[in-house]
Amino acid sequence: MDILLLDSSNKDMIVTLWEEKANGFQNDLAAADDGAAFVIITGLLVKKYSGKDIVLSSGDATRTYFNIDYAPLKELSQSMIRNARERGTTIPPPRKKIFVSTAENALKVVKIQDILEVELPNAGEIMRFICEANIINVSKYDGWYYNSCPKCPKGIRIEDNKFYCDACKKETDGYTQRYKIIIGVQDDSGRTTFALLNNDAEQLIGVPVRSIISDLGQDNLTQDIPPIINNIIGRRCAFEAKVSSYNRDGRAGYTVGRLIEMPGSSTHVKGGEHHNEAGPSKKARLSSPK
Repeated sequence: MDILLLDSSNKDMIVTLWEEKANGFQNDLAAADDGAAFVIITGLLVKKYSGKDIVLSSGDATRTYFNIDYAPLKELSQSMIRNARERGTTIPPPRKKIFVSTAENALKVVKIQDILEVELPNAGEIMRFICEANIINVSKYDGWYYNSCPKCPKGIRIEDNKFYCDACKKETDGYTQRYKIIIGVQDDSGRTTFALLNNDAEQLIGVPVRSIISDLGQDNLTQDIPPIINNIIGRRCAFEAKVSSYNRDGRAGYTVGRLIEMPGSSTHVKGGEHHNEAGPSKKARLSSPK
């Protein structure tokens, strides 16, 4: 669960809570008053990736305290309520959103056709959008897993029976296998294909790729899509789609940065058939539904 916190100076920051910490936060929030929620979160892990934004996330020591009788928290709440009244407003209760973003990183919600028509200002730029769509098929032409570096998610290459990762710029000690699934998606504006990578694919499928491979056996692996993966057809999700230079000239296969399954989503395969209307080529844009 991502939580957007706002302090008295109008500065915001996202805190990520995992597993039982997220469940506990939900339960405590539900038990709190319906008004504005003032909270203290302790024991957070602080990380900084690639010299960019600071990331706060929960650990074993993380604790949350809602609206407690604690002087600094009372001072914060009184100050924020007073400032809101001076502006003629009130502090709203927490709102649920599909994806939580800071004001600086808020993403635009668009339709598939809008994504297809995006023009990147610069060749190396990446643009991100939120798009809500139905999964209509899983491509049978692109496989469902790939062999990757054990240290990073990049694919490996094999030379003289040795494994190399170009991203890590060194020989690797073997390889691991990760999901890479091309799905057809559709909304009321059009259809295209998205690329689901390991974590997001596992979130939808419900089992890690190693479990499927273990059940099938390494010697029996093929590019045929296992039935458990085809079960994601019919799900409705909100996707964070990334548009990069790869997608220029109408090339589909937009990479999914994160996703969430929408309430009421269900698995249903019309006629029991799974097919990719786009065929093996990911070059062409997919036409709008008739």
